[in-house]
Amino acid sequence: MALHLNKSGNVGHHRTHISLLCHIKISYMSNILKHANVVAIIFFCLHLSACGNIWTVISFSTKYEQPISGDRAKIRVVSFNGMVRAVPNSSCIDWRLPGAGVMATPTKGFANVNDQNLGMPIGQFSGLATSMGVVAVSELYIPAGKPIVLHYLSQGDIQNGANYQCFVSRSFIPVVNEDYEAVYKQDGSLCHFSIVRLSKNGGIDQLSPVTLYGAPLCRASDNF
Repeated sequence: MALHLNKSGNVGHHRTHISLLCHIKISYMSNILKHANVVAIIFFCLHLSACGNIWTVISFSTKYEQPISGDRAKIRVVSFNGMVRAVPNSSCIDWRLPGAGVMATPTKGFANVNDQNLGMPIGQFSGLATSMGVVAVSELYIPAGKPIVLHYLSQGDIQNGANYQCFVSRSFIPVVNEDYEAVYKQDGSLCHFSIVRLSKNGGIDQLSPVTLYGAPLCRASDNF
């Protein structure tokens, strides 16, 4: 399935358990994105993507806060060459909200909750349990019965002199005590992502596809 997205990645909701392909092109940007670091990503957000809201910048240095009580589910986040942030208890993006912050990123210098192990079932990548190189992995608690937004920002890729950047924002409503897996990876001009429910015995629960919704800004005055 292929989707053509705008920068914020906001389209309608989709009932899916397969990887989605997103095509986002930003032509001839600075070569700095080839090797993104703290300064490069923040510069990109402030000057190239119109995401210069101060709370967006603050979110890069803020860890996602996991619920410690109440109805919860678990999610394994697998992020290749990019950062995954979350806004819990919301179907739209506002980095001011309690608990919002970085879940996982392979890039040093940012906040993260990398490499947490909650004993979840095996997902789409058998043997991939810890962060290494360009991939970050973590298992986290998320609120159940309420929407949560996951936002992926890639480090960027260059093809034929053109730079490509992935922005993917989706919300879904986790079911209490269920296990989920979210995988993000940019491959040139394509941004692959999937959010699936896992079977208790491992692998994707093919009978329970996850309904995904677009995740717009909560405040029209914000940019990200």
